[in-house]
Amino acid sequence: MTETSHPHSSKLRLHRRVTPGAFLITKCLDPRLEVIDSTIAAEICSTLCFYAREGQIHLAAFVVMLDHWHAVFATSDGKNISERMNIMDGWIGKQTAAALKAMRCGWQQGFHDAEIRSAKQFQFSCVYVEENPIRRGLVKSPSDWAWSSANPQYQRHLARPWPWSF
Repeated sequence: MTETSHPHSSKLRLHRRVTPGAFLITKCLDPRLEVIDSTIAAEICSTLCFYAREGQIHLAAFVVMLDHWHAVFATSDGKNISERMNIMDGWIGKQTAAALKAMRCGWQQGFHDAEIRSAKQFQFSCVYVEENPIRRGLVKSPSDWAWSSANPQYQRHLARPWPWSF
C-alpha cells in the first residue's frame, strides 16, 4: 500500500480548508470493541465541554458510544480542524490509554470527518449524532443517554443558537 492510498495518510488532509467550518467528526476504537465505560466516556465528554467552555470550539452535538464517539463542532480559535483534533486526541488518548490498553485496544490513528456545508446537513448531523443510542437500542430518548449532548447535563456547553449561517 502506498502512502497516498493509506486511508489515514496525511496527504489526504493537505487541502483541507483552514477557514472556519462545521464538521461531523467520528473517532473509533481500534479494534472496534465495545469497551468504552463510564470513566472513558466521561473523559471524552469533559474534554469536548472544556474546549467549548474555553471558547476554542463551537460545540453543536456529541455522543460517546461503546466503541466510538461523534461530535459536531467548529473551531473558534483560528486552528483548523486537524490542529484542534490533534490537541483533543492527544489529551483524550493520554487520559484513556491505560484503560484501553488493559482491554487490548486503543484509538484509531486520525479521525473521520465530514465538512457540513448547509443548514439542512447541519441539522441532520446533529440529529444523527444524538439519536445514535436510539438506533443501537440502548435508550428510548436521546436525553436518556448519559454521554450525549442531548442529556440535560451538557446543554449549557452547546453553541445555541449556532453562531453563523451556512
